[in-house]
Amino acid sequence: MKVVKCAGITRGGSRCSSPVLPGSSFCFLHAPEMAEARREAARKGGRNRSAKARAAKLVPEAMTAAELAGYLTALFKGVMTGRIEPRVGTAAATIAKVMIEARAVADQPTIEDLQDQLVMLRTMIERSSGGRAA
Repeated sequence: MKVVKCAGITRGGSRCSSPVLPGSSFCFLHAPEMAEARREAARKGGRNRSAKARAAKLVPEAMTAAELAGYLTALFKGVMTGRIEPRVGTAAATIAKVMIEARAVADQPTIEDLQDQLVMLRTMIERSSGGRAA
């Protein structure tokens, strides 16, 4: 099967060597009908380079649920055998509860994530129906 190359021209003046989108003569970067999807991708990319995203990368990786359960089990046994003071156990259990609640909140998709998914789904539907809205 021969791969059809994009009819677009690069900034350097040569023909684009990327494969075309189904039903188009252009690749994703040159197809006029993909302009909105490119803007969304650029917006999302810019958001990932923001100060907030960079700061999030500096936060150490959270414990897995299994690791947290292991620590809580050891903590419980330590309190029950008298090796750990109950108030230390209570403080650690409270922190663990907050960690679980924070993870549950963090796992929820944001409005922006849902909007990005909606744009991509609409684009896929339009592309699969030959440019006609379903």
